[in-house]
Amino acid sequence: MGMNKITCIVPFYNEGRRVLKVLNTLDKVKNIDEIICVDDGSQDTTYKKIIKKFPKIKIIRHEKNLGKVAAVKSGYHASANDMIFLIDADLKNLQKNELEKAIKDFKNNKKIKMLILRRKNPLFSLTDTILSGERILYKKDLEKILKKHIKNYQLEVAINEYMIENNKLSAWKKYSANNTYKVFKKNFFEGLKNEIKMSQEIIDYIGYPGYVKQLISFPKIQIK
Repeated sequence: MGMNKITCIVPFYNEGRRVLKVLNTLDKVKNIDEIICVDDGSQDTTYKKIIKKFPKIKIIRHEKNLGKVAAVKSGYHASANDMIFLIDADLKNLQKNELEKAIKDFKNNKKIKMLILRRKNPLFSLTDTILSGERILYKKDLEKILKKHIKNYQLEVAINEYMIENNKLSAWKKYSANNTYKVFKKNFFEGLKNEIKMSQEIIDYIGYPGYVKQLISFPKIQIK
């Protein structure tokens, strides 16, 4: 395993040009040592474009859609380094310099066991930290989290819960990117249905008290 090196895992499903734009930025980030892109059974041929355009990026393809947790697991098992940078594939305004600075901040602060990048999200400002898909953590911690019984949209709150329960210091940092809302990816009602499904899965895993606890108190430290 590469020590003090970082693998970026990008799971995606039917993201088309959005994932290509994300990878175009990630491919320029100097202090990312490895990028693994996991196509979770997409119905298009974007993975072929990734192979052609980004020959250095490792791509894994699921034959059918298994969900985000399964995609992250595949990336985890293929990763060669001791730090993992999870990044969603639907981001807009992703900035190379901000990502490089975040990685540098994480590596330079050995007390911090996870750094969450707080999205610039005007509609869901209360949840833009705890539900952010962009976070850096150690592979050994992610291994333990992925052994839990979690699915789909529960990954981020499960990571938060693990960090809280094990007294692992976590921090957050502002950055400029934002995700593409589900209602804009598909038709409005299908997108709204997925948003409701996400909320229900999160509550099913941590309950309302756990959700509120994360919302108001996690993480406490900000890195500027």
